[in-house]
Amino acid sequence: MYARPLADGAPLRFGVSGKLWRQALVLFDRQTGSLWSQREHRAIAGALAGQPLDLLPSEITTWGAWRTRHPGTLVLAPADGPRLVSARQRLVLAAALAILLGWALTRLAGRRGGAF
Repeated sequence: MYARPLADGAPLRFGVSGKLWRQALVLFDRQTGSLWSQREHRAIAGALAGQPLDLLPSEITTWGAWRTRHPGTLVLAPADGPRLVSARQRLVLAAALAILLGWALTRLAGRRGGAF
């Protein structure tokens, strides 16, 4: 998970490019059109090429372990229960979640003076 980088003092807004680079999803920022590699932790093409992505603390865990540690967690799910999703949908959902969490943590850092 990454902190959202800034361009001209404003947080970049990301989208999914639909491209793969070295077998990993590539994002683009809406302000400059630069392409960003999660695998390389940096912009790989465009005006911001070479700019790094700052890693944020995160963990990979199971739902059961998470729920044990955080019993009050709410989950957004379809009313008719979970559905099977394709590998591409999982990649897109994972990228969207990473962007959302990065945005939330960036806002939280701002409210706490930049420290977690």
